[in-house]
Amino acid sequence: MLKFWLALILGTIGVAAGITYLKLHRGAQTISYPPVAARNKQARVEFIQAQPDTDDLKVEVSANVVTFHAKQSKAGKEYQMSIKLKNVGEADLDLNLLSQSCTCSEVYVDDKRVTLTDHQKKVPPGQTATIRMNYIPNKDQIANEEGKKTRVRATFTHNDERFSDNLHFEIVTLVVIDK
Repeated sequence: MLKFWLALILGTIGVAAGITYLKLHRGAQTISYPPVAARNKQARVEFIQAQPDTDDLKVEVSANVVTFHAKQSKAGKEYQMSIKLKNVGEADLDLNLLSQSCTCSEVYVDDKRVTLTDHQKKVPPGQTATIRMNYIPNKDQIANEEGKKTRVRATFTHNDERFSDNLHFEIVTLVVIDK
């Protein structure tokens, strides 16, 4: 029985020595692993302020929220607020209007009105799009309390993976009666 175990151990050592010799002196066979998966091309939103700040209107961009702070808006008068965005990514940017908080506003992407039923827009890589909100405040939005402001919002879904939330475009203003 001892001869069996001795032969087994010596045989294992001989096989290991032979494999080591082949690797060192004959060139090791390399194992081909599949290539590292390429990163998917992504869309990336970059906001470009299209409307300059004035005494009556300030534009604030914070990550995925664009807020137009208007000092006041007169009921029945139309206001237009816009901002440009650029797709700085490598894939098409998909914008889809998800919701509007009020029927007092209309949303346009590149001068084409978007609605909840006709709401899709693609922005190719390197291209820009202008988001515009036309807002006509109504008498129902006049503040019951002194200084209470109205907030009107349009929300878009998108495919920029940096943001876990939607893109929001909002107008914050004090609605007054036109005298």
